[in-house]
Amino acid sequence: MRVQMQFVLAGRGWTVPPGVGIAADLAAGTPSAAPLAGPDAWRPIVLATPSSGRAPPAVDVVARELVRGSAPR
Repeated sequence: MRVQMQFVLAGRGWTVPPGVGIAADLAAGTPSAAPLAGPDAWRPIVLATPSSGRAPPAVDVVARELVRGSAPR
């Protein structure tokens, strides 16, 4: 998220981060923000895991929950 914000602050794009992730930036007045208004917004969630070796069990749990939570409703 920090890299995304660096691109935005450099004028190279925009992003739709979670509010909790940019609360300190918003409190400081950079960047500007506006609420989203219909239609429903969605974003992909990506979980990177090590290409070599096995991920810790906690990562497996989080990955399963992400997949379960992303199923169409």
